[in-house]
Amino acid sequence: MRITVEFESLEEFQAHINTGHVVTISQDGLTIGAGAPEAAQVEEVPTTAEEAPAEAPVAIPWEAPEEAVEAKAPAVTEDFRVEVRKTLAALNKQKTGNPAKALIAETGYKKLTDVPLELLPGLMEKAKEALNG
Repeated sequence: MRITVEFESLEEFQAHINTGHVVTISQDGLTIGAGAPEAAQVEEVPTTAEEAPAEAPVAIPWEAPEEAVEAKAPAVTEDFRVEVRKTLAALNKQKTGNPAKALIAETGYKKLTDVPLELLPGLMEKAKEALNG
């Protein structure tokens, strides 16, 4: 089910939001609580090709196939830990003090070898931000 509401202006939208109306949807229809705008209109929008008129396009939500989602996620392995180590070393050379140690401590661990693989991408991102910042 898709519900589309159109407002003539931002002020009309803000007035609608600030009224605190209660909207109830049931098999019998739409009920808007007390004080609701009288001009409220509900238009039923087809959700499948069978319900839609021939001339109306049907918007079907697109979901990425699972294979595509998995392909986008970089594989986090021990080799990635080596890349993180190199980035942290470059950070320590560029900045004063020991910012790499501070970033590792933010993960809740004392040493890079203790940091779980799933936390390494976030650590790498923070290290790159610190290098570029």
